This record gives sequence, structure tokens and C-alpha cells, in this order.
Amino acid sequence: MQSAGGGYSNIEQADYWFLLDKLATLARIMRLKLFRIQFPIVLPTVLLLGSIIACSPHNLDVQADPAFLSYEASEGAGQGKHIVLISGDEEYRSEEALPMLARILSEKHGFRCTVLFAVEPETGIVNPHANTNIPGLSNLDDADLMVIFTRWRVLPEEQMAHVDRFLMAGKPVIALRTATHAFAPTKELHRQVLGYLRESRRAEDPSTVALPDIATDAWAPYDHYGD
Repeated sequence: MQSAGGGYSNIEQADYWFLLDKLATLARIMRLKLFRIQFPIVLPTVLLLGSIIACSPHNLDVQADPAFLSYEASEGAGQGKHIVLISGDEEYRSEEALPMLARILSEKHGFRCTVLFAVEPETGIVNPHANTNIPGLSNLDDADLMVIFTRWRVLPEEQMAHVDRFLMAGKPVIALRTATHAFAPTKELHRQVLGYLRESRRAEDPSTVALPDIATDAWAPYDHYGD
């Protein structure tokens, strides 16, 4: 699968920073010896070791799927627990950050992790601007924790059903940055939510001045943060 931003597949995207870190470590080691080794020897050595790192077994714990990434658990406190990390924002590159977080959680803490992406339905390309499709949300059905980093997603009902079941089960959620407005509600839903909050406030404090209900068609488009 390709990425609309940089052309990397999901697997390449996830391993990109891992490989850079290993090459940076290699460069520091080589720098210590640089003035004692002739340049024609240094360059082939760096290329050879870089190839070994790229093909090393660290890639084997990432299970490829056309729509999402799965990181198998190593030893750690998280053994037996499954975390689903959902990316999909146009501002903070969650499609790059969450695979790195998932690798840390799986390799260092023993959690099995699944990373989901916003994907163009027509091309299969990871594109945070494709706000109507996040394949693989069925992974939430057996998840123990949801980490969500999305912004104003407008998902079809069959995808949102998995999110709804997870939340109704009372399972924990970690919401990052733009996940304060993770999904874009319809005007009707927005009105219902505000009505529920008003009724809750009245129940807690009967002296609260009742606010008038607002007709659905009277809502104006809300701004970046909500109302």
C-alpha cells in the first residue's frame, strides 16, 4: 500500500524511522573509526551493513495486510492484550506517529498492536484527506484498548458500528490531539448530544435556566473545535 504523502507503503512507513535509527547508530560507530579506515572501504561497509539491517528479523513481527498493520507481541507486561491504534488526521501525521508507537508498545511492553489508516477506497493509498474510509475497524471487536488520533471523520455506518460497540462495552480509550473532534456528527446528532447534555445539567441542578431547543435546520456549520 502506498502513502499519498511520501510514497511509502504501510510496512515501509512503519520501518522507516527504525531503519534511520539503526543507520544513525552505525554512522556514529563508523565515525569513531573514520580516520583509521580508507574511504573506499568505509562506503561499501556502510552499504553492506545497511542492507543487513533492512533485511534483519526485526521486520518479521509486522504482519502485512492490504489495509492495516499488525505488530505481534514480544515479552512484556502487555502479554495477551490487544491495542488498536486508529490514525486519520490532516495536520499531525498520525499515519506516521502511530506505527512508531505501536512498535514501541509491542517490542518493549509486550502488547499486540494493530494500526489502522485513512485509505482512499478507489486506490488503496493511505491518505489522511480521505475522511470517509478507515478499513479494519473490525479489529476493535477483540481489542482491550483503543488509541484514536483522527479528525472529523465521516465513516459509513458499517465501520462506525465497530467503534460504537467498543464504546458501549465500556472499554478504555486514549484520544490524542484532534480526537476531541474525531468524527463529524450530522446536524441532527449534534442537536441530540447537546440536548442530552442540557437535560443532564438540569437533572444535576434544577435551578439551571432551561435553554430553548434549536431546530435541526437552524444549525450553522461549526468551526474547528465544535460549536
